Amino acid sequence: MLVSIASDATPADLQPHNAAIEQGRWRSIVVHHSGQPGGTPESIDREHRSYGYASLGYHFLVGNGAGLGDGVVFAGPRWHRQQAGAHVAPRGPGLEPTADELNRAGIGICVIGDGNRREFTPRQIRETIALVRRLQWELDIPASAVHLHSSLTEVRSPGEFFPAAAFASAILD
Repeated sequence: MLVSIASDATPADLQPHNAAIEQGRWRSIVVHHSGQPGGTPESIDREHRSYGYASLGYHFLVGNGAGLGDGVVFAGPRWHRQQAGAHVAPRGPGLEPTADELNRAGIGICVIGDGNRREFTPRQIRETIALVRRLQWELDIPASAVHLHSSLTEVRSPGEFFPAAAFASAILD
């Protein structure tokens, strides 16, 4: 089940449909890109299943208008069931938090597009920031626990065209 989250969503709109949010369950947020020019929740779910994942690996997707509406935020089955993600690539030995920890306790947000080839839409960035801020507020996640995937691994995601400085200054401290 994928559910649209409006930009003016209330905390109740972020409530999962199939499970309650356990206090302290989510401790971080990791922002990614899809690495493709477009996509839908269904196409990304199919791709992830082809890798052997049980379902879409991210908790949320933010569309760019090429398959999923520009700035439309979708909550995936892992969010609604409060399940661990499958979104952080393995990290080198001795690095903390581990990829396992980031997948178990980190909310995965995927901004659809390829940030190594082109900029994301202004609306995508606004909605990504709004989503991150709502999750931070609702789940008490500090800015120090909000990561770009590229800051955790050698994977270049969300890419060089992602406005990292503007994003960092816009999230909650």
